[in-house]
Amino acid sequence: MCRHIIRPHRARGEHMISLTSRRFAVVLTCAAVALSSSCMAGTGEDSDSPAGQRLAVAQTWVPSSDMSIYTDDANALTQGGVAETLVVTDENVEVVAGLAESFEVSDERTVVFTLREDATFHDGTKVDAAAVRNCIDHALKASPRPASLEGLDLQVEATDEHTVTITSAQPDPLLVNRFAIPSTLILAPSAFEDDPARPSVVGTGTGPFELTEQPTTSGFSADAFTDYWAGDPVASGVDVQFISDPAARAAGLKAGELDIVSDLPVAELGGLPEDQVVEVRGVRVVGAFLNVKGALSDPALRAAGAAALDPEEVVKGAFEGHADAAEFTLEGARWDSGRPQVQRPEPAQVSGQALTVATYNDRPELPGTVSLVAEQLREAGFTVEAPVVKSYTVMEEDILGGTYDVVVSNHGMAGTTVDPVSGLVKTFGCESTWDPAQLCNHDVEAALKAAMAAPIGDERDRLTLQAEALGLGQVSYVPLAHQPLYFGIAPGVKGLARDGLWYRVITHETTTG
Repeated sequence: MCRHIIRPHRARGEHMISLTSRRFAVVLTCAAVALSSSCMAGTGEDSDSPAGQRLAVAQTWVPSSDMSIYTDDANALTQGGVAETLVVTDENVEVVAGLAESFEVSDERTVVFTLREDATFHDGTKVDAAAVRNCIDHALKASPRPASLEGLDLQVEATDEHTVTITSAQPDPLLVNRFAIPSTLILAPSAFEDDPARPSVVGTGTGPFELTEQPTTSGFSADAFTDYWAGDPVASGVDVQFISDPAARAAGLKAGELDIVSDLPVAELGGLPEDQVVEVRGVRVVGAFLNVKGALSDPALRAAGAAALDPEEVVKGAFEGHADAAEFTLEGARWDSGRPQVQRPEPAQVSGQALTVATYNDRPELPGTVSLVAEQLREAGFTVEAPVVKSYTVMEEDILGGTYDVVVSNHGMAGTTVDPVSGLVKTFGCESTWDPAQLCNHDVEAALKAAMAAPIGDERDRLTLQAEALGLGQVSYVPLAHQPLYFGIAPGVKGLARDGLWYRVITHETTTG
């Protein structure tokens, strides 16, 4: 038996994040969609349609925006097999066909999507160009918009029954990528009839499973949709629970109450057979944000704090070796060539300055990581009380509002456009939606904008590394570990999506065996 591992593509040296083609003409067919087997089994009840058992699934994140499809809450719907996007990411973090069976980037401002002619919404209506245009137009009018569409001037045209053309007012090398994000999922026109600002997800999606009632903060249930374009689902339904406690997720799997659990703690890996663990070598980094407006407003003092942190010890202690020590936010051979030197301030003398340190416990390794970070800061001469550790939904306002001096986090480096630059914008940008450090630096912002505007290729990579070096030089963020994600599965379960960003989990092929 061997552990199933999903690793990012390593072509061109070692890509950590693969992008769309460097040519402007890109056509990917439905064969590129990755729907394949993993190792998995279940305890659900039998159902008449179809004959398979129901899937019992535990997801990590409790919805924080009342299941608004224009927020990260949409991830739960794409992971649960309820809704789909025009394009998706595969195991190599490549953007490939989704609801669109192919796409063509015709120039630097235009992408043409060709829709699947056999795709149907759960309400029985066809997935045609008019419906897709209607859904995207509503997303562009939403407040807030999906993060990947924020600030864009886009025109959406139904060119013919199965063709949608999207044109940007400005050159955008990542226009296709923006429609791989779950918050750009496609819903039927009926979803917008009662309240266009808050579309209904009940009976309006396109996935292999259909919602029968509105999701709650506890979870949701969905039944098999037998008119699904890729074929009848093997399972009769899926029952998703939102369980933020990682120990509870692991206990449910071991007790046979759950078939699939996300974010398995590394401490639980040794107690499971290897074929019950799915390792996703994605693009996540664990690190410490240092608040530039708090007790660490002096860059030299932040440099002293950064110098105190030891990634090797963090990996050994908090991750039990199941991670790679991080020096940079971007890893792999793709980035090792031509990387500029990071210019950090000379560390100041530490003389007992008091720091508040915090993390959230939804990610299983973060509490252990923050304890090590706090201890290392104490050893460097800072005064650090016991770290604040709570659920993210409880802490979000304080984390993003700058309440804490040091925030240990686990966040993705693919950003909102499945691209390294947007990951850096998330970490260092003035307009970041994830900004525990409160950083907004003119030079860093200019470097990020230059990299974001560059066409895909070597020059974009060079500018990306320059922006990363400038960001790290502000000492507002200290990378600690590049961490795989681990999913736990019951014996015999198979058919998970192969998605390096794990935007998709349940497919029509997922079964309890």
